[in-house]
Amino acid sequence: MTAQETISDGPVFHLAHTNPHGESERDVAAILRRAADSIAELGDVDVLDITFLSEPVDGMDYLRVVVYYTLPGTPRLQSAPQAPVDG
Repeated sequence: MTAQETISDGPVFHLAHTNPHGESERDVAAILRRAADSIAELGDVDVLDITFLSEPVDGMDYLRVVVYYTLPGTPRLQSAPQAPVDG
């Protein structure tokens, strides 16, 4: 398997969501819905990456979603394939 990296030749923006503390704090579907709603509200953007993290904090799973995007028309550069990745 080889890794290939695609990067933007312009500004890359991001938005992040976490769940409010309390009963819904571990609600994966809710945080993904909120991220999807935010992407829809942005309108016509090019999503580059979506990262979902679950980090233990004070004995609870702290969920976070980060969406990286560019505005329409931002040129994207594609690098040559990199060396094989172990795994």
